[in-house]
Amino acid sequence: MEKTKFMGHHQHIKSVIITAIVLSYLMFSGPVSAILVQIVGVPAIVDRGDIIPFNISISIDPVELLPLLKTNIIFDAGGSSFDGTCAVYNNLTSNCSYLSVSDINYTGLQYGLGAGYGYDYSDGLYHTSGIGIGYGYNDSEGNLTLQLVLNTTGIPGGQASMIAHVFSGNGSDSHVFSSDTIQFMISCHENWTYGSWGPCSCTTQTRTRSGTDLNSCGTTTNRSAVSESCVPSDCGGGGGTTYHPPQDSSPVEEEVIEDTPEEVPPEETPKDEKQPETVTETRTAEIVPDQTIGDNEKLQDAIGNVIVKGNMDDRAIRNLQTVSRVIAANIETKRTIEVTERSTKAVTSMVYDGEKKAKNFVVYEKIPKEFAVSTDLISVDTIGRVVVVEEDPEYAIIFDELVPGQVIEISYTVDAKVDATVIDDITTEIYVESIEDVTPVRRITPKILPPEEKKPSFVNTLIVLLMLVMVVGYILIKNKQTDIDFEISRILKSISEIKPLIASEKDTLISIDANNKILDIGQEIEKAKNLINAGRGQDATGNIKKANRLLKSIKEELSDTG
Repeated sequence: MEKTKFMGHHQHIKSVIITAIVLSYLMFSGPVSAILVQIVGVPAIVDRGDIIPFNISISIDPVELLPLLKTNIIFDAGGSSFDGTCAVYNNLTSNCSYLSVSDINYTGLQYGLGAGYGYDYSDGLYHTSGIGIGYGYNDSEGNLTLQLVLNTTGIPGGQASMIAHVFSGNGSDSHVFSSDTIQFMISCHENWTYGSWGPCSCTTQTRTRSGTDLNSCGTTTNRSAVSESCVPSDCGGGGGTTYHPPQDSSPVEEEVIEDTPEEVPPEETPKDEKQPETVTETRTAEIVPDQTIGDNEKLQDAIGNVIVKGNMDDRAIRNLQTVSRVIAANIETKRTIEVTERSTKAVTSMVYDGEKKAKNFVVYEKIPKEFAVSTDLISVDTIGRVVVVEEDPEYAIIFDELVPGQVIEISYTVDAKVDATVIDDITTEIYVESIEDVTPVRRITPKILPPEEKKPSFVNTLIVLLMLVMVVGYILIKNKQTDIDFEISRILKSISEIKPLIASEKDTLISIDANNKILDIGQEIEKAKNLINAGRGQDATGNIKKANRLLKSIKEELSDTG
């Protein structure tokens, strides 16, 4: 029976040890380590219209990591329509056309582990295979740098801010690491253009003209007068008095007759201002895919800065021409012009009915001088990025991508009345970097390595060992205490069993000696208990052994007497 108790007790100890090891391993292995996110290179003050390059730096500790999933940029331009969340992969989405990725660099990050899932930063393009950054183990610190460009054209002046959020992990263990909020001021310089003075009003004796800020700053600090006093040249007849001289020499009273002005019917009332008449013309426009770029170095520079990040060579030009011809066959274009007495607006509309996605779609348009002699006089409205190729005027409008069924519009407005036939002299060319199949992004759940394949770091291993030693030591101490308690119980039980034998012993000397030894046994047991209570249970072993010897001696003496 005693043996069975000891076996059950040791099995309990074994279970506790195994549980402690598993808990310690789970506590000290596997969590995502720190990722430091910083936005670098944004000036405190920028001029509206400037192109601002900056970096998002992501530093990853050289220990076990989970995969990086995505990076979001929260852009705040003071509650304007430019506010939003921009998700970074090969470009930016969520209507963040003012932000673009120029390059992606990484160092100290492992290849191969988790290839083909999560967020592929491998070469700045969104591929379905590459490196799963941050999954597994790195021997040294990893660094990922996203090089971006902020185009402040069109963004309202005032306070703006950005903050970057990096998402890391998997379905069961996800984390978000954030940068500090970067605040900066966008200053706007007014650029006013004015229409012609209108007719002079007979009622107010003033005349007005339109004023347009090409930079749309929303302020009028530098605006010249748009209203001034004037003298009307012709405002119709009026009333008065007529003097009639006497008919003879006899003195008579002067008679003053007041004329009553003749009523003018309402339809004949002179108008102060002529109501503007709108003339609208619509044409089906023909686009040319590759007519100018071979000889137009300024157009090459404008497109090259977007596509190849530098000067374009002959190979890049030929590639543009080839791809552009394919896209041009699937674009329907029309052009509309609206003319009033004070302004003219020309709009180019395109509908894409192809089956593939066009990357970096560029619309190059030449506006005739009869519409405006310079780009300074034209206001352009479109969702794409506007690049002035020539002030002559010539524009390159750049769209990050063109997807099947998409409609784009580009409008040009000038504060002057222009002959509507100028619509026939606007020319349009298109250029495309590449075309891609439109397929949904396949999301692959990162595979978690089983515990036996993981390689905990030296620090984690040391901590686990220390915890294990503490747990085992505690268990051994408790085990020793339990053994002593068990022995004490056994000794006391044996004494209770032999006391009747001592009482019946006929030899008085043996009886007295046995009772004295029982008293000694009680003293040894009391000493053992005191040592256990003082946390020195291991020192109580000697007392228990002495008590057992005394008990054995009593049993032997009683046995010898029959």
